[in-house]
Amino acid sequence: MIQSLLGIIKQQSITQGNLAAYLDIARHYELGQGVAINLAKSYSFTIAAARKGYQHAWRRVADLYLQGKGVKKSIKKAKYWLKKLSKSGDLKAKEQLESL
Repeated sequence: MIQSLLGIIKQQSITQGNLAAYLDIARHYELGQGVAINLAKSYSFTIAAARKGYQHAWRRVADLYLQGKGVKKSIKKAKYWLKKLSKSGDLKAKEQLESL
């Protein structure tokens, strides 16, 4: 039942462009809430939202690259997303970037 519900939410999110819902779905796949844990799917929803300009996803993508969670670990790619955040005025991202 929950898996079909996620399918409906996924379709509505994509159709309506609800980027926050992408991260909600990503979290379900990451934690196995109602679906089997699937870190690759979690990453795919997160990166989709990030590429569409959703700033909350930028930090999450950077974290995924730093941890190698659902994607190959890459400091270079993490820095790319942190730089985007930093340029948008996110001080935490700037600090994190300086520490890498």
